[in-house]
Amino acid sequence: MAVVFKPFEADYGYKSPGFSVDNQGNVIVRTITNTYTPPVIPPAPDFNVNETTGQFTFLQDGTAITGLNPNINLERGSTYNLVLNLNSISFNIFQPDTNDPLIPGQLYSEGLRHQNIVTGATLSSTTLNFSQTWQQEPNGVNRPVQVLVPDVTNTPLATKKLPVIISLHDNGSNRVDGISNVSWINNTILIAPQGYNNTWNIGYQSSKANDIAFLNSIINSLSNYDNVDTREITIIGYGNGAQLALLFANSSQNASVKNIITFNGLLSNDQYNPIDDTFYTYNLQDVEDSTEISWTEVTPIAGKKVLMFNGKDDLNFLYIGGTVNGETFYSAIDSVYAMSKANASLDTKITVGSIEPDGSELFAYSNNSVRMYGFTGVANNFNNYQNSIRQRISDTITISSYLDIPVLTVSNGAEAQGKLTGTITYTVPVDAPDSLYYADQDGIPAGTITVQQPSIIGIGVFSSILDTGDLFAQGADAEIVLSPTGSGTVTINPGSTGFINNVNINVQDLTTSGTVQLVSNNNVTISPQANGVLTIRPTATGTLDNVTIGSVIPRNATFSNLVSAQGTLNNTTIGLTTAAQAAFTEVSVEKDPTLPDDVTKKNYVDNTATVLAIALGV
Repeated sequence: MAVVFKPFEADYGYKSPGFSVDNQGNVIVRTITNTYTPPVIPPAPDFNVNETTGQFTFLQDGTAITGLNPNINLERGSTYNLVLNLNSISFNIFQPDTNDPLIPGQLYSEGLRHQNIVTGATLSSTTLNFSQTWQQEPNGVNRPVQVLVPDVTNTPLATKKLPVIISLHDNGSNRVDGISNVSWINNTILIAPQGYNNTWNIGYQSSKANDIAFLNSIINSLSNYDNVDTREITIIGYGNGAQLALLFANSSQNASVKNIITFNGLLSNDQYNPIDDTFYTYNLQDVEDSTEISWTEVTPIAGKKVLMFNGKDDLNFLYIGGTVNGETFYSAIDSVYAMSKANASLDTKITVGSIEPDGSELFAYSNNSVRMYGFTGVANNFNNYQNSIRQRISDTITISSYLDIPVLTVSNGAEAQGKLTGTITYTVPVDAPDSLYYADQDGIPAGTITVQQPSIIGIGVFSSILDTGDLFAQGADAEIVLSPTGSGTVTINPGSTGFINNVNINVQDLTTSGTVQLVSNNNVTISPQANGVLTIRPTATGTLDNVTIGSVIPRNATFSNLVSAQGTLNNTTIGLTTAAQAAFTEVSVEKDPTLPDDVTKKNYVDNTATVLAIALGV
């Protein structure tokens, strides 16, 4: 993120982060440092799903995604955690409609699992402590937070989560005053942090603590308690605390904060640039003998309700703006207009407001979501307008329904749809459509889920892989192993003929339902080992051509018909047990006959005939 260094200004002389010079040549040096070690915060879930004005808003890894109902990207086969923090709309996943793929169709529940968030912890009235370390407290200090939880025993709210108000005291006050300022609000958990040195650091106060991080730590901790409703947290600030509330609204990405209410709160020119309606957070640090301040542009989360009360009289700078302790503030009229811009309003600036029944002047933007009431005759004391102010606050912070304190439940598939709170664990099916939708139960409002193919370089572990296109495994010197365990199988079944080349195949069973051809320019050996037996047994008569049988290791053989066109048959007994007819084109006998049925040699016959002829005188 870019760092912007603010240039010198020449409105009333020269100004820098470390000093200012007025027209008389007087130099005012400001030494401002801020070294902060943030507390350890658990990793954010993949997505926080929140609700703003009846629409979905998302944080991804703790950072807000711009816009209402934004597109989110998920990868096939990957698992994501989504923490739901919804009020009037529920979270559902749909596949595209078959007739119009640009709108949600049927529910798509594969891979969904929902679990209520149950910690077993209950927040009660107490003092919490949050540790921080910065330049003023190098050894760390516990920052106290006063908590007042109403007693709702034996009431309809006994089993309900309670909403939260965080009250920020004025400069010179403390957390006790913070509770006292909002004690009239019922059925709500009241939380009052303590400012360091009884003040809040918005740039040039004696406290250099990081109060934005302090508030974020408090808010993040509330999710640890089952009886706390974090859907619509309200921050109410007074004076210096009001300025911190506005700074927090614009610089924090915590979407749980839905309502900002301020008394005499103004924006400083370090936070907002009216030329291009940009907002900034800033950091101060020592550089040698001076102080360096850097600005980082931020995009506020839109959709908040902002309610401002400002007195017009006596302490005029509280309404018309001005410089206090070296810090320049915009007027109340400019500040409320800036807050409307932070709320993504396109309304034009109002310079003269409407007069309300209680005599206040109203400046309203964003369909009354951002309002400022200016009171004539008021500096800090709004007691004369207490009733109308409290009514406006009540109307702003009242929630539509109370959530039940959760009990542990786990649901899967279709039962995991339609939830408002809890954690959704979503394993994107490998065969999911390229586009899905998240939406309320009736499909409105809706946002798009783009299902992407995984793109991974390096080593990965997957539970399932679906490849719908070409698959190449061509790494140099790579070892490619397909070795499922247990009852796993490997199936290679191409739609057309493929090839397996230069591979040694070692199988227990080799079965084919089609023609098998072994065609090779090299030797082909079929040699079962150990006790292996070779069986060639076609159901119909086949051929075995141009093959020498038994020339290396002779064995017994049985034939129903053996025809030899040429060659030799050596050292073999034929027809000894069961004699049968035989026909030979040529027979050569080496042994003299000794039995009546022996085959006789020709020379034996010739010699015998000669002897008989001589003896008989033939």
